[in-house]
Amino acid sequence: MNFARIPQKMALSECTKPKHSFVSMAASVQTILAIFLTCTMLSSCGFLQHKEAIKIDYEVQVTDPSVKRLTEVTSSIRLVASGEFTPGTYTIGKTPVSIPPNTSFELKLAMPVTDPKVISAHDATGTFTVSRPISVMAVPVPLTISLYKGTVSGEVDLVRGLAAFFINLLQVGVISGDTHQMIHSMKIHKAEMDLRPGAVLRFGPKAVIVGPDSFVSLTDVSVDRLLNYQAKCKINVNFAKHCKWMGKRVDTEFDGGKASVEGRAIRRGNQLTLSILPESEKPSEIVLRTCKFSFGKFKRCHAISDECVLHLKEYSLRHTTGSEDDSMHLLSAMDLKGTNLRLKTDIHQTDAYFPDTVPAMLQVDLTPGSDASTHFSTEGDAIAESGTITISKKSTHLTLYLGNTKIGKVSYDKFGSLAFVLEKGTSKLKQLDWQGNKSKFTLTTASDSTLTLPSSMLLEKTESTEPTKLKLPLVVEFGEGELRTPKSVIQLADLNGKLFLNVDKEVQLNSSVDFTIQHSKLLGAEDVDVKVRGIDLSMVQNRANLHLNSCNLVLPEKALAEAISKRIPDHLNLDLDKTISEDKRWRYRNAKAKSVKIDDLVISDMKAKGSGSLSFTATGNAVIEGTVEKGNIILKTDNWKECPWTLEAELTGEGFVKYAIVGDTDSSRSRVKYNLTMDLPLPANMRLDWSKVTSGLLRIAERRIIVKRLRKVTVPVSHKGEIDLFEAGDSRWKNFKLTNVAIKTKGDDINIDFTADAVF
Repeated sequence: MNFARIPQKMALSECTKPKHSFVSMAASVQTILAIFLTCTMLSSCGFLQHKEAIKIDYEVQVTDPSVKRLTEVTSSIRLVASGEFTPGTYTIGKTPVSIPPNTSFELKLAMPVTDPKVISAHDATGTFTVSRPISVMAVPVPLTISLYKGTVSGEVDLVRGLAAFFINLLQVGVISGDTHQMIHSMKIHKAEMDLRPGAVLRFGPKAVIVGPDSFVSLTDVSVDRLLNYQAKCKINVNFAKHCKWMGKRVDTEFDGGKASVEGRAIRRGNQLTLSILPESEKPSEIVLRTCKFSFGKFKRCHAISDECVLHLKEYSLRHTTGSEDDSMHLLSAMDLKGTNLRLKTDIHQTDAYFPDTVPAMLQVDLTPGSDASTHFSTEGDAIAESGTITISKKSTHLTLYLGNTKIGKVSYDKFGSLAFVLEKGTSKLKQLDWQGNKSKFTLTTASDSTLTLPSSMLLEKTESTEPTKLKLPLVVEFGEGELRTPKSVIQLADLNGKLFLNVDKEVQLNSSVDFTIQHSKLLGAEDVDVKVRGIDLSMVQNRANLHLNSCNLVLPEKALAEAISKRIPDHLNLDLDKTISEDKRWRYRNAKAKSVKIDDLVISDMKAKGSGSLSFTATGNAVIEGTVEKGNIILKTDNWKECPWTLEAELTGEGFVKYAIVGDTDSSRSRVKYNLTMDLPLPANMRLDWSKVTSGLLRIAERRIIVKRLRKVTVPVSHKGEIDLFEAGDSRWKNFKLTNVAIKTKGDDINIDFTADAVF
């Protein structure tokens, strides 16, 4: 197509060099890369044969800061173009150049970029070929002109001027200068920019480091008569390590990767639009290696992937000349491979590792004058090989260590809000930690332990002034486990049941978990299993409290009897001070048993006698010492004399033991307290020593009377003691205080139900 001839002719006495300016581009990587692709083709520019004075410019000044960032990372520009000249005679500087009709040309040049502020054609190298000879100062020049650095001639100046003109055509804006008057038609086959390895493309806190073999190219550029154009563009950029793309809501850091994007560039007036091809044979793809995305409040959430692959579905960018901000829309599928995910809120943190690919979607919208809109979400559920869920409040913390856990959709919306779901399903529970202040409790499970989430985890904040609340029901099949308290390690068997996490002001763990504490050393020696249903962890008066809800143990009756029997001494010295008779009988009064000494005491046949009671039979050798007041036989007198007497006998009788299980208020150690009582009758064959009361024949007669009276007397014997319920060396139980103790006899066994608390 032909453009109307510009009638104004320029006559210059010397060559002047007006400066060209680049137009500002956007500050995003997409914008920057797009600029590299914005080549143009000026076609069908026809003119009548004429003589012109032409200003040839060899340099293009770069004044726009955004474009300077690009030239700072560019090592060279390569250009392949062809076209047809407008015939005529042109004065280039002071040198006349004649071009015959029907003269076509081909330009193949490479220009180094040494100064990011100026793109110069002075050092361009390559070839310029014409189909018909052109004349410089009426002297024909060769059909092919080779450019070398430092060569100077009229024809070379012409070629360098054409090179600068082509470079200027790559910019968005008004084409300046007169060189276009020489050209009837033109086509740019290829314009390619080689990027310098190690160069850093900076945008404030953003820094993309270019790797080797990186380039951006434009091909097949078509231009209409209004200088609107469209072209194919290709980005092939390799990233080096330590790249950082810091944003307002999302920070991205990565160590290598590549961008392979094909699309088109369209210019309409003062606007340039870049977009990807909707149906490309090779879909546009961006690969980020060892990349970290930081997002959420204070950017404390992050996803660290071995590799992140973006499959661009939609991309468009609109740049307007003179505008500092560009409009952009991006929609991309993402494949996150080998990902460590951390989601953190004010009270909750989830860490998970996904060895397999996790599909996700990313949408970014930029509108000048408005906040950026970023939406990220995973697609469906994903299985985490390992993961931890940590919930923290002021005084309490809880951590679940999981394996093969199903994580539901993770969403980060355009307003910066984070949504997260721990999806219902089954996973492996490796460990549970609960900490209150400085006291930590750890429940470690066997490798085959499983955890089932019957419903999704709910994490919510109902009121701005209220604490964030969380409710998490769990069903656990442990098999075996280990409970570590601040002072002991407890092995657990037959472990299964339900856990319920309730997070309000603090983290509280309630459960109906069943388990058995095997081989508990009871009463110093007996080996018993304690069955427990339910374990709670909470804060009580700013102290960590471990509460066992419902405990049961079966104690053989024989074991309790033996434990008590062992603790009853076989020698007893008891103060009786028991009055046998106060009234005067014959010449005696106030007969008293002062004390009893029992040797060789044997307790036998002890057995249960109702709740909290045992009966037994006791035998022993007793010596009773007493006194009696003696008066005269015939004469009445008030003169009474106290005389001692002694009685020896082998005693046999029945007794009872009352016992109870209590927790000492000064110690958490639980004990069995018992009280043994028995009333032993005096046998007929008792031996009474009355010699210090009286003597002679009268002594024998009086003894018979005294013995007959003593047969009605019983000897009261008592003994109190206590036994540690659990062996002192059994660290599993020594910190527990038992409450709500209920004892029931069943056959030869004693069932003991209780609750237990340990405070740390």
